[in-house]
Amino acid sequence: MQLAEIRDLDGPNLFLGEPAIKLEVICDSTETQAVLANRIAPGSDDLTDAATAWLAAQYATAGFESPRVTIRPLEDEGHLAIAWSWEHRTFAIALAKRLFAVLTGQPPTDLDPIETDLTWGRDDAPSMVRDEDRHAIAIGVTGTNGKTTTTRLIAHIARTAGFCTGWNSSSGIYIDGEEIEAGDYSGPSGARRILQDESVAFAVLETARGGILLRGLGYQSNDVSVFTNISPDHLDLQGVRTVEVLAEVKSVVCRATRPTGTVVVNADDPVVLAAVFDIPTKKTYFTRKPTSEIVAALVASGEMVISYADQTITVQRGSTVLQRAPIGEIPIAYGGRAGHMIENAMAAIGACLAAGIAWDQITAGLASFTNDAEHNPGRLNIYDINGTTVILDFAHNEAGLAQLIEFARSDLADGGRLISIIGTAGDRTDDSLFAIGKVAAEQSDIVIAKGTSHYLRGRSLESIMERYRSGAEAGEVRDYRESESEVTATLDALAIAKPGDCIVIMAQEHVEEIRAHLARTAESL
Repeated sequence: MQLAEIRDLDGPNLFLGEPAIKLEVICDSTETQAVLANRIAPGSDDLTDAATAWLAAQYATAGFESPRVTIRPLEDEGHLAIAWSWEHRTFAIALAKRLFAVLTGQPPTDLDPIETDLTWGRDDAPSMVRDEDRHAIAIGVTGTNGKTTTTRLIAHIARTAGFCTGWNSSSGIYIDGEEIEAGDYSGPSGARRILQDESVAFAVLETARGGILLRGLGYQSNDVSVFTNISPDHLDLQGVRTVEVLAEVKSVVCRATRPTGTVVVNADDPVVLAAVFDIPTKKTYFTRKPTSEIVAALVASGEMVISYADQTITVQRGSTVLQRAPIGEIPIAYGGRAGHMIENAMAAIGACLAAGIAWDQITAGLASFTNDAEHNPGRLNIYDINGTTVILDFAHNEAGLAQLIEFARSDLADGGRLISIIGTAGDRTDDSLFAIGKVAAEQSDIVIAKGTSHYLRGRSLESIMERYRSGAEAGEVRDYRESESEVTATLDALAIAKPGDCIVIMAQEHVEEIRAHLARTAESL
């Protein structure tokens, strides 16, 4: 047996809906759960029972209540996690080390005693924001694509409704429209910063997979949660190999929703639906497929459904229509051309209704939120450069690129060419990088693969570019090029573009630099 890791999770997580210590071990083929159980409690063959009893005895010795315990085989072969609730970090980590020793067969008499007279300081307690310590309405937003736009839109609507609003996202931490911290704060530290600010009455908390796996949520519960969608992004990291387990990780945000709250989910994504199926909290569903069998069943059972059809977003409970919003009054949807933005708008509507915001305030917020540098920087930002349309977007996986290209082609001029600038971070799988190249090649006239210096994340640049090349070849690319960076790729594309062409840019590394260049160029013409 080997020790994979001992991890202290400070909030709800994949294993428990509360802070947990995870002891992850790597077992050989002979070390079954029954064998491990017998090492903990001779004669036992049930690992859960044996570990629970052993931990309860250790906690009792220290004068603590018995912890809640769960055991879970992980996706990596031989990996097993034993997780239990904790209140005192020092004690719980020491106990994890002791339990690992027992699991390796070390006799109990040879184990060093665990000190139980430690002084528990504030840093020794979980760092999550507990319900009794927050006063703001809290909305958690998760999913693969659309999290940031949905977070920004909900926050904008809340501000329109008069709330002092704080939100954290992959672009930073914001309070009442002011940037407090720049950078990726779509994790527990960003959530804590917002919830601990006494001026914030309405909190919108973008939550990515990494923070959940590495630290747990930054808070005990939310009032409303949103699950936008799921796709194979960031697989093969932190032991997550499949979209089903990835969805389960992200569903932690939904499971942390208060029993009296609401979970807002994408009814068109079967993996999302499966991940939240057993959550008892009431749900609101949004869909672009209102005639599907799943949606018809939801309507028939009296569920809250938000749907899009015939240029209108409709809110209904069962068969009773409650509200309607013409898509022409929602700028980010571009008259219905931006399907993924319609989904973001429906998710925001569901969250804001569940949070108690009035319909007229919601529609006012929707009408005044645009995909520009002020409201939604780096998301479907559009510029006209000498008759060439340039679309700057944070698309970072094949699903996001496909949505971006679909939007661009919906308004491409007759005879115009689509030039796609592609690239993402190196911590994607080979299949994902290949798919980006293939999707671009199949739908574009010219493909420019951009290099990266800051987002290699363990890969060589050549290995990343090779996957784009292979994907582009599989997609029967017509014109494939490579460029050093996002900036040089943008300049290369502008140099070859003609009036009527459209350039789409997958931008993550130099978003602000490119945005500023495009804005200056457009203004000077």
